[in-house]
Amino acid sequence: MPDRCPERHNGSRGAEAEAAAWSTHTTAACTFHSYPGGHFYLNDHAMKVIELIRERIA
Repeated sequence: MPDRCPERHNGSRGAEAEAAAWSTHTTAACTFHSYPGGHFYLNDHAMKVIELIRERIA
């Protein structure tokens, strides 16, 4: 049963198709943001991800 919470996924490039599958698990919006880099991409983009989370929960 889908939930009603918006889904937001962050990942490295190339993960769009995998993340798109999450849209079937919610009745709300599902967005995906990608960032350059490998497995540890978040180390270089943490502030961008934090800002996206702040925007969504504000």
